[in-house]
Parts: sequence; structure tokens; C-alpha cells
Amino acid sequence: MLRGVSAAAILLGIPRQSHACESKADHGREREPVVHSVVIRNFAFEPDEIHIRVGDRVEWTNEDIVPHTATGSDEGHPWDTELLAPNQSAGVVFPASGSHDYFCAFHTNMKGRVVVQS
Repeated sequence: MLRGVSAAAILLGIPRQSHACESKADHGREREPVVHSVVIRNFAFEPDEIHIRVGDRVEWTNEDIVPHTATGSDEGHPWDTELLAPNQSAGVVFPASGSHDYFCAFHTNMKGRVVVQS
């Protein structure tokens, strides 16, 4: 039996789920970048901490009735979604590993973190 796959999944033809720890060596090809979603709702980032892989994109969507931003507070590596009006989205690709704290430029009590793993 394949590790992590039930007999029922094999019989029903359900595709095997991929795991974040799989590498290029597992499949002989590069891993495709993934888009991760963060919702801005009730003056908060949901989730407020997200773990991604190098090269992935984080997309913020503003579901509040006022504008917000997701503005990185990293010294020397600034990033910003710029103004996100209600129902607007914007994203940032993270090309290197590390921990990236961010906040809303209009509401500095709103904070989040993107943890990028290689």
C-alpha cells in the first residue's frame, strides 16, 4: 500500500494528496508555486500567521468596509500590497526563506506574519 493512502482511496480512484515536505527529488521536477489566501476581516488578518514555501504567493483580500494594506516591516526588503479597497485583492511572491512581519499602514494594530521555508 502507498504510504498515506487508504485502500478505499485506491479503490475509488481518489488521487493521492501531495505533502509540503515532498521535494524535487520526489517527482523529478520542480514544485509549482502555490497561492495562499489571507482574508482581511473585522480589522484582522485571517490567518494572522501563514507558513509557505520559497516562491509561493500570498494573496490578501479585503472583506472589510474600509481600505487596508499588508505592508512588510522587514528592514532592507520592503514590500507592500498598497491600498486594498473593500473587495480588492493583491499579492506578494516571497523568493527567499525567512520570517516576514507585516501590518496595515492605516491600522497599525493589525499585524501578521509570513514564514517562508525552503
